[in-house]
Amino acid sequence: MADSSHNGFPDWALFKKYGHLVRSFTCDSLQYSGHHLLPACCQLTELEVQDCANDTLPLLRLNTATLASVVLKRKSHSLEKSRPFPVLEFVRAIHECPSLTRLQLVDFPIEGKLELEPGGGAVIDRRLRFSAVATPESAAASAAMEADRQRTTQLFYDTVRRLESLSITRSNIRLPLDRSTDVFYRLRRLSLIECTSNYREQLQFVGQCQYLTHLKIQLNRRNERLDPEDLDAIGLATSCPRITHLNLAYLKIQDQEIAMLLSQLPNLTDLDAQWTEFAGRSLEYVVSRESRLREQLQTLDLTAAKMADSPLIQTLFQLSKLTELRVLGLGGNSLSTWFRIETLELSLASGLSELYRLKELRVFNFSYMCHDLGMEEVEYMMRHWKNLRTVIGTIHGYRDANRDKAVSEEGDGPWRLGNAGARTRNTSGGQDLYMRRQWPLVQFNASTHAVVLPEMVPV
Repeated sequence: MADSSHNGFPDWALFKKYGHLVRSFTCDSLQYSGHHLLPACCQLTELEVQDCANDTLPLLRLNTATLASVVLKRKSHSLEKSRPFPVLEFVRAIHECPSLTRLQLVDFPIEGKLELEPGGGAVIDRRLRFSAVATPESAAASAAMEADRQRTTQLFYDTVRRLESLSITRSNIRLPLDRSTDVFYRLRRLSLIECTSNYREQLQFVGQCQYLTHLKIQLNRRNERLDPEDLDAIGLATSCPRITHLNLAYLKIQDQEIAMLLSQLPNLTDLDAQWTEFAGRSLEYVVSRESRLREQLQTLDLTAAKMADSPLIQTLFQLSKLTELRVLGLGGNSLSTWFRIETLELSLASGLSELYRLKELRVFNFSYMCHDLGMEEVEYMMRHWKNLRTVIGTIHGYRDANRDKAVSEEGDGPWRLGNAGARTRNTSGGQDLYMRRQWPLVQFNASTHAVVLPEMVPV
């Protein structure tokens, strides 16, 4: 379908004719395009709106019979719009989707945000519900809001019972503690990011998902702690024993609290602990003999995690006990982590040879790290990690006359024109070419261009 010249959307006549064939639709906003979609686009199975507003509701209602995946996000400027956001109507429309299996809500005010007048929002809500002197009109409005809130929550959790994947980001939804007997049998993937509920409420909700396999919890509250008594009372090991993938990225809990949480999830195979306090105690539990993670953990991402509590060689020796590991991430994810003093050196002299037991390793990530990993370490890795296929990180380059000569004789030699037109040796390019030819099955990430350190060039 040809795009129209004025708005980038397909020609209306063609869209009206073929719109019913569209199955997946993603857009930023429907503010200026709703008239193109209704009623032509009526058999969607996937809908994603980056800036959800009132104009999204008609399209959602039109496709309730076929939708299987819904992603609704509200941008920050949308939260201050003058028109009230019909939360109950959105939740009711989502509830009427019989085939819905995946739902993602971002900044979606499920509870306590039903505006009574333009621009009022939560301020009017709080004034009506908690005012010491309430007029009959405000009392009636408050009662109506409470009824709508309860109805919205009821419809939402009735919908969750049918879902296989649920993601909630920055929502004020109250988790169903008063309905602890409810069990969400179909839910397999759950993501709770910056929700208003505390750790206890979130973990109790997790405990009601008996067949959960993928869990992500992210809460950036440094002053809130994870109570071990709550963990024992919820008993994740028995209430949801099928969790195999755990994402704790950016979770602000202490090292010992991470260890306690891991002890409740004995069947983990994938652990993402980026930017967490994961350190000595957590690692000690993971590799301990009483932990089943030692023999079954396949992915361990410690990008920018705290790893300074243990001596360097001892840390690498502990990691070597994870013999089934396939993906290992030890680096950072920004320049701010490059020069941290607690980063591992990753040289043979500092204990890299302790990792020779990782025979199943496929991906090794040490990007944005201050390390001493050079060609000698790369050759050691290739000799012992036969299954390695991806290397992500900067490899130090040193001038090697034999290597440069071999590469030059095969063509594409390590020469380049300098500023004055003179031929100068390109050590970085020669090293990259050498690695690609020496290990053709291994993908060296584009960020691994060699860094030549003159002070370490052999004489």
